[in-house]
Amino acid sequence: MSAGRRTRRVRQSDIAKLAGVSQTTVSLVLNGSSAGFALPEETRRRVLDTADRLGYMADPAARRLAAGRSFLIGLHTFTATFPVDLQSSYYPFLVGVEEEAAAKGYDLLFTGLSGSEVAPGRESALSRLQLADGAILIGRHPRVGEVDRLLEDGFPLVYIGRREEFGDRLPYVGADYVGASADLVRHLHALGHRRILYVREPDEAVAATDREQGFLAGLAAVALPAGPDSVVRTDGSDLTVDQLRGWLDSGITAVVAEGTDTLAAARALQETATAAGLRCPEDFSLALTGEQVYPQPDTQILTGFAVPRRAMGREAVGLLVKLLEGDTVGDEERQQLLPCSPIQGETCGPPPGAPTSRRPTSRPTSPATQQPASDPTARKGPPAEQPPGSVTPELRTEVLIVGGGLGGVAAALGACQLGRQVILTEETDWVGGQLTAQAVPPDEHPWIEQFGCTALYRELRDRIRDYHRTWYPLTTAARSWRALNPGAGWVSKLCHEPRVALTVLEAMLAPHRAAGRLTLLLEHRPVGASVDRDHVRAVELASLRSGARLIVTAPYVLDATEHGDLLTLAKVEYVSGAESQDEHGEPHAPTVANPLNLQGFTCCFVLEHRAGEDHTIDQPTRYQFWRSYQPQFWPGPLLGFSAPDPRTLEPVDRRLDPIPDGDPIEVLADQRQHQGDKELWSFRRILARNLHVPGSFASDLTLVNWPMNDYWLGPLIEVDNETASRHLDDAKQLSLSLLYWLQTEAPRPDGGTGFPGLRLRPDAVGTQDGLAKMPYVRESRRIRAVTTVTEHDVAVTTAGSHGSTPRHDSVGVGSYRIDLHPSTGGDNYIDVASVPFEIPLGALLPVRVRNLLPAAKNLGTTHISNGCYRLHPVEWNVGEVAGRLAAFCLDRGVEPHLVQTDGQLLAQFHRALDHAGVERHWPDVRGY
Repeated sequence: MSAGRRTRRVRQSDIAKLAGVSQTTVSLVLNGSSAGFALPEETRRRVLDTADRLGYMADPAARRLAAGRSFLIGLHTFTATFPVDLQSSYYPFLVGVEEEAAAKGYDLLFTGLSGSEVAPGRESALSRLQLADGAILIGRHPRVGEVDRLLEDGFPLVYIGRREEFGDRLPYVGADYVGASADLVRHLHALGHRRILYVREPDEAVAATDREQGFLAGLAAVALPAGPDSVVRTDGSDLTVDQLRGWLDSGITAVVAEGTDTLAAARALQETATAAGLRCPEDFSLALTGEQVYPQPDTQILTGFAVPRRAMGREAVGLLVKLLEGDTVGDEERQQLLPCSPIQGETCGPPPGAPTSRRPTSRPTSPATQQPASDPTARKGPPAEQPPGSVTPELRTEVLIVGGGLGGVAAALGACQLGRQVILTEETDWVGGQLTAQAVPPDEHPWIEQFGCTALYRELRDRIRDYHRTWYPLTTAARSWRALNPGAGWVSKLCHEPRVALTVLEAMLAPHRAAGRLTLLLEHRPVGASVDRDHVRAVELASLRSGARLIVTAPYVLDATEHGDLLTLAKVEYVSGAESQDEHGEPHAPTVANPLNLQGFTCCFVLEHRAGEDHTIDQPTRYQFWRSYQPQFWPGPLLGFSAPDPRTLEPVDRRLDPIPDGDPIEVLADQRQHQGDKELWSFRRILARNLHVPGSFASDLTLVNWPMNDYWLGPLIEVDNETASRHLDDAKQLSLSLLYWLQTEAPRPDGGTGFPGLRLRPDAVGTQDGLAKMPYVRESRRIRAVTTVTEHDVAVTTAGSHGSTPRHDSVGVGSYRIDLHPSTGGDNYIDVASVPFEIPLGALLPVRVRNLLPAAKNLGTTHISNGCYRLHPVEWNVGEVAGRLAAFCLDRGVEPHLVQTDGQLLAQFHRALDHAGVERHWPDVRGY
């Protein structure tokens, strides 16, 4: 039977909209409930009249009879048990089917198990599918005869998974196992492996054959032998230690196991390796043509690829609905394969004993650019020489996020929550950016405990507090302190150690990594990009450990780097430094533009104080320079306690008391009332010992991000590598010189000099030299955007204390003073009052490039307005929205610029943000 087009049925939401009532009211009235009869008669009559006018049929049977449809989609699985167990590898398929069916207005009909015996005189479960309008089938081994009969009857079917038994008669949505398996081999080859063995289980399913074909094709692509000896058939039950050792002794350095539902072969290989005392990847590499959908705790994540199960379920329903409604379906859409996403995992590395020079070469890209000349903050990897004939592995994903700072993590969470496949890269071995690798606790607005951030950012804050309440020996009073501030610092209502934030961020990412949605590439930096007119097609990455190169392609690329590195690599129009006053008419902009005039950066470090002990460091090489250095706009030597007040520029004396008195719970961080920076120790304190049971900690911990170690003698970007490296080294010398001055010459309240008990805490920042992994970067390259936020939009002097520029395309909120530190152009502080602002979507859209989005401090602001957009909650908001926008566009097949200009799409995106807890507007609050 053929499926003709049906008209969209009237829904209760349609009635609610026309009648001017809620959908709940419509449901109460139409269902005849007692609560419905209790409603005002005028309301009931308006609902009933509207329903009658629209032709709504409240009786399901009558509605189905009139439409000639059941509005049911059947779902049948050829498995031994129905996949309702959350740990089943089939369960994500079911979730995708349910989501899309609900979105399309269909209910689901589950017809029972294919393994059930059919009683005499009763029809089979497959036959009962015909109660529905059409059906989704899933399973490795279908009942060919019964499926054939349904197809011959013209019953609409879509299979989840590629099928070849039925030719072009059966539409399907499958996974590209051939391409993904071949890519996996290329990845192993790029690591240096030349003898790779495939272990296939004794199953003749189409998916199993596709995986083997892809493996062999991958071998052929890299000119490795691809004969019968390359494949072993076993489920692992007969695998022995001697057999595994024999493979390795014969020269095999990598084993790839088939990714089945049970992972029997892969588990057997892991167990046998453990019994043999072998480790992955140290002794051999182990990969999987698939994934551990739900890995066990405390087990290694296998290198492999993620099957887009949820997306396959959604696409299968979407295809079936098109067939039911008579929409045109092309051949490519009728039988489609979705790409799989790589899982970096923990079980693959270079072959044992491989020389460090064995690295893949970079494939030429066209057009391409090289790594920005200045990025000395990244750790340097091995030299870039590549052996001839090696191949750069290429990975594919849906959303590539380059940069694992706060914005990058937020973007990954936003996209992964919506079921998208994501690759997230990070130059250091810590995600979190300014909150972790740069060591700076959050700078936030005074209303942060009540409103003014996204739900995910609030979850981050709550989890940091929960971590302290769970693991730290807090006093009873501190534990019950609702707004627990672990460091009781004056700068923020939530001061904490960098490692605590790192642990929480990793925990928030962990479920998505385990599910295979997220691949995290630590210690990787971008070195090139391939651009096709207005689209970024690929980004080339380099490992800072091995020097190995990797190319990642994705329909959406997000730049969440600290310096906006992709903007120059991909030749995206951007601005750096200070714009001239003529460009935007900003009162605090300089007369002449200066691309090299950026806010100073800071190499932060953590201190404790051990009274009576001497922890004085060796005198830094540049100490004499920094000891005598006095900026023109400074009241005395930079290494001193006198510095300008950022707001008035008047000289202010600061003090240092490493053993402060008072109850930390009484500390109230509120920038409206005071800056809190006059007593340096408590200003950015990240652990307050008096919040803990006596004896737990010998000292507070404080973060040194003070006026005296801001570096502004030169920028890190827009200069050559040698110059940038010199500035970074000099900034490190400044911070170490400050420490040495504090230990030896700083005036004490008792009249003495020096605090020799100040002890550097390298463990707190995860480095050997005790300085944070990355400098605290306040200003990045910024896209030339569809909408540029200027000083006029955010300053109290131009907008008024209650004013702000209203944004029809608002995608978030933020607030902070316009806070510019002394800059590399020789400017003093610029610190002026600002208003709570709305973040315009247009500021996330480059003027030309269509598929690159900023996800950090690199959105469309100016040198001046960046001063209030650069802080933690705003960077998180920008990143999260960028991730959600990419997912939204992928779902609908549109580009971000259309979302901003099309009213209907923008309303849909706004509803999605509202549902996710992204606050887009402020209540009535006053600027400060």
